[in-house]
Amino acid sequence: MWYVIRVNSGREEESLLFMRKIIDIDGIGRAFIPKVTRKRKHKNGWHDVLYAMVPGYVFFETEDPERLFFELKRVPKRTDLLRMDEDILSVSKKEERFIRDLLDPDDVVAVSTAHKEGDRVIIDRGPLAGRESLIRNIDLHKRKAVISTEMFGRVMEFTVGLELLPQI
Repeated sequence: MWYVIRVNSGREEESLLFMRKIIDIDGIGRAFIPKVTRKRKHKNGWHDVLYAMVPGYVFFETEDPERLFFELKRVPKRTDLLRMDEDILSVSKKEERFIRDLLDPDDVVAVSTAHKEGDRVIIDRGPLAGRESLIRNIDLHKRKAVISTEMFGRVMEFTVGLELLPQI
């Protein structure tokens, strides 16, 4: 099952490296940070940049959540498993399936490609293909789309990469 560890936003990688120094993460399961690839314009063109998909969270896949909880108590920096009424809160199967469907084998949400048909944007390839109903906002100038879903008991929005293909 998947569990979520709350860390300081923007310091997900640093927190994961620090945890690995203190505890044997690989002996308990698999820790990962789901990321999204987005395009960012620099002086000499557009470049792919990786961002945390869910800023402030490290995901953990384990079959032994109690051991994970007690191991994390050894980590001096702030790391909290999301908990509800003293029980460790796992990521629901629906939430896990949603994230798994978007991620590639490297735990990254790739840039989707699209084309315009009149006023409509049609997703051709990538993790958003077939999931157009999740899209809340598209910014073609910045090459990104905002999708939303319910996660951790609230509606969350994620910004993912979207590339518009030229008209043929």
